[in-house]
Amino acid sequence: MAWGYTVESRRVLLHLMAGSKEDAETVVAFFEDMKMRGLNEPLLVTSDGAPGVIKAIEVCFPRAARQRCLAHRMRNLAAKVPEDVWPKFKVRAQAAYQAPSRAIARQLAAGVVTDYGLEQERGVARFMDDFEACIAHLRFPVTHRRAIRTTNLLERLFVEGRRRQSSPMPLASEPS
Repeated sequence: MAWGYTVESRRVLLHLMAGSKEDAETVVAFFEDMKMRGLNEPLLVTSDGAPGVIKAIEVCFPRAARQRCLAHRMRNLAAKVPEDVWPKFKVRAQAAYQAPSRAIARQLAAGVVTDYGLEQERGVARFMDDFEACIAHLRFPVTHRRAIRTTNLLERLFVEGRRRQSSPMPLASEPS
């Protein structure tokens, strides 16, 4: 599923295709179908870290900035950083990802590396991996960042659906 956002910040469903593979060939076909139907090259493409998806973005949209899904990234980081360290590490990572500019984001990231680099090697390595893609949205004007999605909307939809399904449905009151 591909969502787009207009310059007026309106969300638009661009394309939907059945499939369960995220290999480059499948995703290139998905993107090429949208292009054949008139999609111009987007300014920003948000995805998870699947290598096939990243390769397809590079092939099909070479001038577009690639934004790493921050929800995926934060889950990846949480798995690499011990629970007792995670709350402070999370605040520092989020501050870098949501900094006012890429220059400030890089400075904040350098602070994370300095402060946690020796104790939390795996977490810091994951934090720095693909860092430029995690802050790609900072290339855009502040007024547009609120509308720019840095998460996978389809996955968020399914997580919300699972959350709702696991909650018991309230029963209607019966008249006495």
